Amino acid sequence: MSSDLDRMYMRDMRSTFEDENDYNVTIQVGQEPNKEIVRAHSVILRARCSYFRTALSNIWGRKVNEMYTFSHPNITSRAFRKILRYLYTGEMDLKLDEVKSMFLELLSAADQLEMVELMDHIQEHIIDEEYDWILNNFVELMNISTQYKSYVKLNDIVKQILTEDPAAPLKSKDSHKLDETTLLEIVKRDDLLIKEIELFEHIIAWGISQIPSLDPDMTKWSEKDYENIRAITGNLLTHVRYTNISGVDYHEKLRKCKKLLPADLWKGMKEFYITEKKPEVLRKMPSRTSCEMNSSKLISWKNFAKITYWINKTRSDREPTAYVYRLLLRQSRDGKGPKVFNGLAAKKGPTIVIIKVADSPRILGGYNPVDWDTSFSIENTKESFIFSFENGSTCNNCILSRVKNFEKAITSYPRRHSFDHDLDFSEGRCVPTSYERKIFENTKFTIEDYEVFQVIRKEELSSVESIVVTKKRSRGNSLNENGARGDTKSNKRNRVEDYDFDF
Repeated sequence: MSSDLDRMYMRDMRSTFEDENDYNVTIQVGQEPNKEIVRAHSVILRARCSYFRTALSNIWGRKVNEMYTFSHPNITSRAFRKILRYLYTGEMDLKLDEVKSMFLELLSAADQLEMVELMDHIQEHIIDEEYDWILNNFVELMNISTQYKSYVKLNDIVKQILTEDPAAPLKSKDSHKLDETTLLEIVKRDDLLIKEIELFEHIIAWGISQIPSLDPDMTKWSEKDYENIRAITGNLLTHVRYTNISGVDYHEKLRKCKKLLPADLWKGMKEFYITEKKPEVLRKMPSRTSCEMNSSKLISWKNFAKITYWINKTRSDREPTAYVYRLLLRQSRDGKGPKVFNGLAAKKGPTIVIIKVADSPRILGGYNPVDWDTSFSIENTKESFIFSFENGSTCNNCILSRVKNFEKAITSYPRRHSFDHDLDFSEGRCVPTSYERKIFENTKFTIEDYEVFQVIRKEELSSVESIVVTKKRSRGNSLNENGARGDTKSNKRNRVEDYDFDF
């Protein structure tokens, strides 16, 4: 009966929202050509919003012809209508594409109307459910969240992402909104997590975006067009570390941009790619400390960024911490079985396990803040968590499940390692027991491949270890499935996967 009454109440409130009869408030919102007059009822506004409670009070409220009148030109009409519907009905579905497209407008409206709870709710939803949206709108979010104190939750995630990946603004879909000063600060950094050829392409794309009338197709450019782009990007392009660009990329991507570079720089690059010796013009460009990219074969830097955010959320302090993720084990490379795991991943301190489920794009994983043991032990910790991603390239629709039964958070046996029964990657099981949420629809799964990364705080590294591109020990020191030493000749350690991944 109660639910029926609730439904009828909500039906009547929706009807009141849609029916403008008996209104006594008019609110002008938006700017030309999208200016609009919205009508509302003061009793609803006063009851549901502290801003209107004050504005409509006997002290501040003023009527003209029995009508309260307000003007909010900095609130868009579509955002205000969503806010107004929420005030009448309590409904706002943040998962709708229509609503996603106006997240920033809604936040701005809620901020101006002093709706703190709604602001917090929208920010928490964005952080927990719309991580890809954050990355795709990062520049605008970065600019807004640092200007206004009320965006504190989003500002925290922005700071965290920038700590993990200073190149995040370049990878955002709104990178064209970067101002030149900010872009130059990014390009100059030695710790960019981005391939150098991609950095070069981002700079060119940014330059093109600054001239709306310019055709993106360089083959259609006139000499004047090249001159204009050189004027815009010239200072930025001098900070690209060209010796980190492969010969293939030089041949296929750089050569067509010859006219954008100074003659001495182009001559120096040509000499370098032929002789492999750095001419003077290139010697002043040191390699970046993070020129090697993501060492995982299973997930992207976006997923690592999300995991880092979750790890930091377990800590009591609010300052973001950067980590180095050091690859310890990959099943497809090192073999499988408890001896391999114990030999390569046990007693390494905090680790994350990344699992690719067979016959599915799904990624499962977990964070262990303590050692994996090689004997019989059940670890008590409040900081562990397990998770799943829809796939290894995005963070939307991910599931985070934090530990609730601390006493059984981590299980280590000589032949079995798991996050209790909730994620048993030794036996391929997911049975909810000690963690908050189920992360996989099936109770059993088959592992296609899995990886284990050691999690190291940057500030805890020695000055030598803090260089991200650090070659690790010889492949011959690892163990195969039978516990035997690997063949050093057949496994040379000079590939991207053999380097640390910096966040």
